[in-house]
Amino acid sequence: MIQKKIYNKKSVGASGTEISANTYTEEYLTALRGYQASAVYDKMRRSDAQIKKILNAIMNPIKSAVWEIVPASDSKQDLSAAALIKQILFKDMSWIKKLSEILTFLVHGFSCFEIIHENKINKEIGEYTGLSDMAFRHQSTLTEWEHDRTSGKLAKIHQIQTGDLYTNVWMSAENLLLFFNEQEGDNNGVSILRPLYGPYKRKLLCQELKIIGIERFAIPTPLVKAPSNIKPSDAEYKSAITVFEEFTSAENSYIIYPEGWEVELVTNTFDPSKVEATIKAENEEMSGAIVAMFLELGTGGNSGAYALGTDMSDFFLTGIEHYATIIKDAINTELIPNLIYLNYGDSINICPELSVSGISDKAGLELMQVLTGYSNAGLIKGDEQLEDYIRKVNKLPKKLAGEMIDNQTIEENTPEPPAEPEKEIEDDIEPPKEENIELSEAKNTRSLMVEHAELVKTLMQDNLKFISEKLIADIVSKYNRLTDSQKLDAIKNITPGGTARFKKQLKGLLTQTSINALDLARKQIPSKKDKKLKDNLELVKINLSGIKFNDFSKLPKFIQALLLRQSNMLVDKQVSELQDAVFFQFMSSVGSTKDIGLIEQYMKESADKYVTGPKIVAGAGNVVSALTNESQKAFFFDDEVKEEIESYTFINPDPVSEICQKLAGTTFDVNDQENINAYWPPMHHNCKSWMRANLKTTKNKPEITGLPSITKAEKDSITLNEVNKWI
Repeated sequence: MIQKKIYNKKSVGASGTEISANTYTEEYLTALRGYQASAVYDKMRRSDAQIKKILNAIMNPIKSAVWEIVPASDSKQDLSAAALIKQILFKDMSWIKKLSEILTFLVHGFSCFEIIHENKINKEIGEYTGLSDMAFRHQSTLTEWEHDRTSGKLAKIHQIQTGDLYTNVWMSAENLLLFFNEQEGDNNGVSILRPLYGPYKRKLLCQELKIIGIERFAIPTPLVKAPSNIKPSDAEYKSAITVFEEFTSAENSYIIYPEGWEVELVTNTFDPSKVEATIKAENEEMSGAIVAMFLELGTGGNSGAYALGTDMSDFFLTGIEHYATIIKDAINTELIPNLIYLNYGDSINICPELSVSGISDKAGLELMQVLTGYSNAGLIKGDEQLEDYIRKVNKLPKKLAGEMIDNQTIEENTPEPPAEPEKEIEDDIEPPKEENIELSEAKNTRSLMVEHAELVKTLMQDNLKFISEKLIADIVSKYNRLTDSQKLDAIKNITPGGTARFKKQLKGLLTQTSINALDLARKQIPSKKDKKLKDNLELVKINLSGIKFNDFSKLPKFIQALLLRQSNMLVDKQVSELQDAVFFQFMSSVGSTKDIGLIEQYMKESADKYVTGPKIVAGAGNVVSALTNESQKAFFFDDEVKEEIESYTFINPDPVSEICQKLAGTTFDVNDQENINAYWPPMHHNCKSWMRANLKTTKNKPEITGLPSITKAEKDSITLNEVNKWI
C-alpha cells in the first residue's frame, strides 16, 4: 500500500529566534546586543593588531581572487545577458570597493546594501536598467529589524544616522541586499569576532596592568623614618614630602636628607614578562578561535572542503572560499535575477552567474603535475576549454587567434576522400589561408616557453624572497648582539639559507619543461613517438662526472647534465647577487644610522628590487627557452628520427631582435648541420623562437631557402650562443 504524501503549504511553527522590540536578544552580553555591538566590533578590528592580522588573512585572498560573470550558455542572448551584468557590477561601479564593504559581514555578522536602480545608455550594450548605487548601510546605524508577524520574514529595517547627514527612515527589505555570516533562523548573523571578545577584553586588561606596573614600579619605593621630634605640621616634614614626591614622579633622580632622617629604597618584584606571556596567550587564543571555525567549516559538508588533513594551507583557504561562496550566492539568487528580469523580462530562464576562483586553486606547478598525470593516464584530453581554464587560473595571457593543423602523413594506396560540397561563407568571415596555418605543435612550443617561463619566474621570486628574509633576519639578529664597535661585522660569516630547496624545486620544474618539450617533438614525428633517446654525449660537450641521474631518469643523460648544471649555476648566481645587494645596502646604511629598524627596511627594499627586477625575468625566459629547444634538438638529431626529417624551419610569429626577424621562415636542409647548429634558438635574451621539423611525408612542405645573407647588425643582435646560452 502506497503511503499518502503530505503537501504542506502553510507554516505553523516559527524559527525560534529571540526578538524583542525589533531587536535580536539571543546574545547574553548586553554590550554585544543590537546595533551597539557594531561599535564594539569596530573598536576591536581597528585597535587590535592581532585581530587586524586575522581579518587581513581572511579577507585579502577573497579581494585578490578572480571574480567574473559566467554566461548560462554560448547562445547569443545568454552571452549578451552576461555582458550586461559584467557592465553593471564591474564597470559601472568599483567592485573592489563594494567587495570591501560586503566583507564587513564577517566583522558584524551581516552587511546591508540598498539597491537603487537607474536607466543608462552604453555604446556597446545600448539602453539598459542598471544600478545607480549599491549603497552600503553601516551596521551601527541599523537600530531595528521588523519582521512580518504572519510569515516571520524580514519586512523592513530602521536606520538612524546622526550628524551632518542625519537620517531617520525605515527601509523596505525588498529593496535591500543582505549578506550573513552563520545566520540561524531569523537572526542577523554572528560576527567571526564574537569568540574573540573574551580574549580581547582580557588582553586589554593585561596591557593596562602592564603599563600601570611599569609606571608604578619602575622607580624603587622610598621608605622614610622621620625623627621623633618632627611633626607633620612642621615645615621640614612638608619639605620632605615634596622631595619624595618629586623623586617618585621622576622629577629628581636623587635625594638629600638631613641627619636624623632614615631613608630606604625598596625595589619591587614586578615582572612585566609574566604579563606579556598572558597577552601572548590571549593572542594565540584569538588565532585558535578562528582556526577552530575553519575546522568546523570542513565538516558536515558545509563547504565541500577536500583533503583537509593533508595541508593546513589547503583547509584554511578552503574555509576562506566558504565566505566567498556566501557573497556570490547572495548576488546570484537576489541581485542578478532581478536585473535580468528588469532588462529581459521572462525571455531568459537561466541567469548568468557571478563566479570566483583563485582562492584555493592549486599552484601553477602542482596543477601542471596533476593535469600531466591525468593526461598521461588517458583520463583527460587537452582541448580549447581546458587550455582557457589553465590560462585563466594561472593569470596567463589569452592565446592568439588562429587555426592549427598537425603534420599530415601521406599513406600509400590510400584513396583520396571525396570532396565535400563547398559551404557558403558569411561576408564578415574570412576563410583561413593555407600559408597562415602553423603546426599545432609549434603553437604549443611557444605556449610551453611562455607559460613555463612565468612558472619559473614565480618559483625563483618565491625562493629568493624566502632566502632574503632569512638572510636579513640573521643579520639583524647578529647586529643586535654585537657591541657598537663590532656592528660593522654583522654580515661576516652570514650565509644564505634555503639554497638547496631552491635548487631542488627549480630542478623539478625544469624537468617537467624538458619532458613536455620532448613530448611536443615526438608529436611532430608520429612514427617515432615511442622512440627512446640514446645518450649521445657528442651533442653537448660537458663533464658528467659526479652527476647522478636517479631523480629524473626519463630524460637523456646529457639533457639531465645540462639541466642540473643550468639550475645549479642559475641558483648560485642569483643567490650570490641577492646576497651582494643586501650586504652592500647594509654597509651603505650602517654608516649613516644606528637604527636597526631603518637598516632592516633598507635591506628589504634592496632585496625586493632585485627579486622583482629584470634579471629574474630574463633568467627564467632564457633557461626555459634554451632547455625547450635543446630537448627538442636532442630528439630531432637522433639517427632514427633524423631519417624521417627533410628540413627545419625557423619559427617566430612575432620576432623582436634583428636576427630573429631575418631568420623567421628560413628553412634549412636537414644536412646543413653547420648552419642548423649555429642558428638553433635561442638567439637572444627572452627569445621565443624555435625550430620546426618538416617530415619527408608532410603535405605542403616549405621550400628549402638556406641561410640568408646575415648583416653585421643582425649578427651582433645574437646575445646567446652555444657557449653562453646556458650561463
